[in-house]
Amino acid sequence: LYNSGKEDRLKGNIEKSLLNLTEAVNIARKMASQEHEVKCLRQLSMSHWAKKAPDAFLALNIEASNIAKKLEDRKEMSKCLSNIGMYYFERKDYGRALNIYSQALEQAEEARSSEDEAMCLNNISLILMHLGFYEKSAIYLENSLGSVEQSENTYFMSQTLNNLGQAFRNKGLFLDSQSDFIRAIDFFNQALNFLPKADFKKTEGKILNNIGKTYLDLEKYSTARHYLEEALEISEKTRDEEARLHILGNLGNCYLKVGNYGKARKYFEQAIVLGKKLDSTRTLWELFFDLGQCSEKEGDYDSARSLYENALEAIDRTRVQIIADDFKAGFMRNKFKVYESLVDLLFRLYEKEKRIEKAKEIF
Repeated sequence: LYNSGKEDRLKGNIEKSLLNLTEAVNIARKMASQEHEVKCLRQLSMSHWAKKAPDAFLALNIEASNIAKKLEDRKEMSKCLSNIGMYYFERKDYGRALNIYSQALEQAEEARSSEDEAMCLNNISLILMHLGFYEKSAIYLENSLGSVEQSENTYFMSQTLNNLGQAFRNKGLFLDSQSDFIRAIDFFNQALNFLPKADFKKTEGKILNNIGKTYLDLEKYSTARHYLEEALEISEKTRDEEARLHILGNLGNCYLKVGNYGKARKYFEQAIVLGKKLDSTRTLWELFFDLGQCSEKEGDYDSARSLYENALEAIDRTRVQIIADDFKAGFMRNKFKVYESLVDLLFRLYEKEKRIEKAKEIF
């Protein structure tokens, strides 16, 4: 039942997975085998996560972690705490997520579980990357490589290399460093080489998207489009809407950069519709900003202003959910361009109309 529940979830048979794993939990309890119960509870939580039932996911992991603590099973403790950290990360409670991931890392180190240790380091790095601490993120990921190699898990190695590529790409953006972009592409290509492509088409598409947007940063637009169009095809075949959202935005930027505003607008508008459907405020702010850039380049200043204001609203919705002030500072690093563009636009409107209301809006 335990193995069937895991396999059913991987195949997308979530209801069947829930039934099998719930029965497995019941049998473990009848056997008074807490060693089996904790594993079944954790797998049951993952099926609830796949069903988009986060509160059930959290409750099951708390229950499992309490049993693991009683058993002094540090490896299971690390896995359960990592899941609990993931819950708070998705809720944008980054401070709590970081604290819980650090606890999970401590348990993994004491259990001498190289794979769980590497997973924890990856999770911590992703929070730091999301909050704008790109150099720290890269350090955590590079430190995890040795543990990943020991685990001999080629998929996990691919994921770690992909995350390293993202860290160096973001660092390249922040420092305007071409060498970091080139290093990022190298990590992405290594990630593709380690990936068992037949079984992980969605992941392949995401890595291709990362390569494409890094070539976009390097202003190699035709090369970027090649990778992005291949990634888009994979996202459509695998019905990966979240990946498709990011790819559409990147393709829009390819056309924006070469002055094809009509085609850029088409991609941005498709992405915004999808972003609203997925409630992806993390992505919507940038899409509104990019579409605003199209409007501004085309001379439609009213539309540009409205879109910049939509971008600021999306940024504020995400920022207020970040608790620690230090995290807010990191989060804002790459978002000042929206304020700068809106202020510049309002100043030009003031220069045109010379109305005091326009000057007040700038301040």
